[in-house]
Amino acid sequence: MGTMLSFVNNKGGSTKTTSTVNFAGAYAVKNPSKKVLIVETDGQGNAALSYNVDTKDLEYTTYDIFMGNQEAENCIVNAHMNIDMIPANDDMNFLEYDLMRLFERNYRQGKTLGSITSRYFNMIEGKFDKLKEKYDLIIFDTPPEIKAITSSVLSVVDEVVIPYEADAFAVQGVVNIVKRINDIKENYNPKLNIAGLMAVKVDSRTKVHTTMINKMMRYAKKNNINHLLAEIPRSIRFADAATFKGVPATLKSGSRMSKFEKQYYVLLEELINDGVLEGEY
Repeated sequence: MGTMLSFVNNKGGSTKTTSTVNFAGAYAVKNPSKKVLIVETDGQGNAALSYNVDTKDLEYTTYDIFMGNQEAENCIVNAHMNIDMIPANDDMNFLEYDLMRLFERNYRQGKTLGSITSRYFNMIEGKFDKLKEKYDLIIFDTPPEIKAITSSVLSVVDEVVIPYEADAFAVQGVVNIVKRINDIKENYNPKLNIAGLMAVKVDSRTKVHTTMINKMMRYAKKNNINHLLAEIPRSIRFADAATFKGVPATLKSGSRMSKFEKQYYVLLEELINDGVLEGEY
């Protein structure tokens, strides 16, 4: 039975996609006999771009799973070696509108809707159960919001990592995310666990970064939340660090690992040692 994990933050630019694709790469490199699936739920489609997956002519995407038009197993494409993907495109940007139109149409036809709230925040319940038998790790990339799409992801995953930038608003942002995660856990997904908070775009030379990380660590300890040792460094060449010749940086070969890449292997080691994942590091 595979583990389903997601990187979640309601702020754009918090490395959710970068962490998704690079962590998938690190896991796949260290565990070549295991199978990885990336499920992209952000309409920007950057996870697919990171693996040079062309989404223009795809017959089915993540949108079709959320809308109930197609089974998840029919939407899979291979991304790289033992990494598969269910890509997204800009159809996901219209999902909530299309879903409301569907509810309205069904209501006018006199169909039983059940709980609209439940369906709105839990659109993919049971839709990845078969794939958990096939894949050792399923990673969901989420958009920068905690509305219907991300809440639906949180309603099915086992583990969530919260990447955060060490700025003045970091703690309050994480507090809001943790509150939503606890709400989802109480109402839809009792197995949901916060695997940890992870500082990203860190510049250890900057006093404010050190101060805010220490403040976040105190918050985590007070609330019995794991604060991960892995820290993703800030880089002026962040885009180049994130991808390398059409694959994420953690999949590149023939050179020594940068600090950026090493930290995703540190994260892998932590999550395996903590019992979040099974595998080698």
